[in-house]
Amino acid sequence: MVFGRIRSVLLSSSSRQSRLKTYVRHSHGSWNYRKSGPPPSKLIEFLATLAQGSMWWWILWHLFTEYQHVTGEWEYPNASKWTDEELGIPPDDFEADSQEEADVASAVAVECEVPRKDNVEPREPEREPEETEGGEKE
Repeated sequence: MVFGRIRSVLLSSSSRQSRLKTYVRHSHGSWNYRKSGPPPSKLIEFLATLAQGSMWWWILWHLFTEYQHVTGEWEYPNASKWTDEELGIPPDDFEADSQEEADVASAVAVECEVPRKDNVEPREPEREPEETEGGEKE
């Protein structure tokens, strides 16, 4: 066992020397470290400028001609005309049947708290006309 350990140490030191060889770099171009590389050719600069100009033309032209992609196609709704029921806000005199409903109602009230004006009356829901004795609707 001791001889095996000595043998492995001796073999590893001899193989270590073979791993320390200097290799020749077979690549093209110059090698740079902490400095800028060689400047690009005029053709590369022209093609890069052409590609960038085309990209910006495409973006700005389509923003100018098809601005609905950014702003949307329809007008924004007027949120002040929505009722509490449409927003999912429970009425002020809401009595929950269970603790779960009470938790949901309080969470909705906190998330959707809308300041109310005292002089604005809530809208009455529309109802269908009732029939009279003659079979006519009011």
